[in-house]
Amino acid sequence: MKKLIALLVIALLGISVSQNTFAQNSMTRDTPKKEERKNSDKNDKKNTEEKVIRKGKVKSVEGTQAMTVEERAQDYANYLNQKIGLTPDQVQQIQSINIDCENKLDNAKANVITAKSTQKEFSKSSRAALDARENAIKAILNKEQIKKYDQMIKELRAMRN
Repeated sequence: MKKLIALLVIALLGISVSQNTFAQNSMTRDTPKKEERKNSDKNDKKNTEEKVIRKGKVKSVEGTQAMTVEERAQDYANYLNQKIGLTPDQVQQIQSINIDCENKLDNAKANVITAKSTQKEFSKSSRAALDARENAIKAILNKEQIKKYDQMIKELRAMRN
């Protein structure tokens, strides 16, 4: 009887050890080696840098196409025209202001992605570019348009928060 119990215990231990061994083997085969992970990270970073460095482009959301600086500037000018009613001359001026701002934002994004600046520096530079754009736009608008513009900005900020 003792021999039978001992044999049963050994068989159960053998089964449980063999199951753990198979699980460990399958996990180690799926995970890449340390060197492979380093190379993969370098390639991913290089590909990301190449995407961002393309002039006039920024990273886009998956499934959408990135807009150029000019397209984004035109889009924002059209949005403002629709919201506050701009003259054709104002649309052109705002479009050139937007191109300036979008170029600054693209450069700031590229610097963060290529590790030339930190996230904090990016926040400061992007906030400065957006504030400069807002002040330049207000300089072009008349009093009635400024009221509409301020109301629009207030609504956009309320939606964001």
